[in-house]
Amino acid sequence: MLAQGDTGGLTLKGVRSAVHEALCRQNRSCEQNFEKRSHYDTRYFYDIVVECPEFETGLYVEMRLAWRDEDYPEVRIVNSHKAT
Repeated sequence: MLAQGDTGGLTLKGVRSAVHEALCRQNRSCEQNFEKRSHYDTRYFYDIVVECPEFETGLYVEMRLAWRDEDYPEVRIVNSHKAT
């Protein structure tokens, strides 16, 4: 049984690299989703399924945008687990 947030053996750096590879080198896009969960204060979240050797279905990665500095927006990885 997999624990919530199981990354299939990838470190956070590995997850970030897999997302970067998918978006920048494979020219894939992430999905923008309207946030319906009440415990989040953002309107949208973004997700993508990336290749992961441990999971046939890939690794699901959820991200959010943050603007601590107006000139430098951040992409934050907030969740990852085996894609269903």
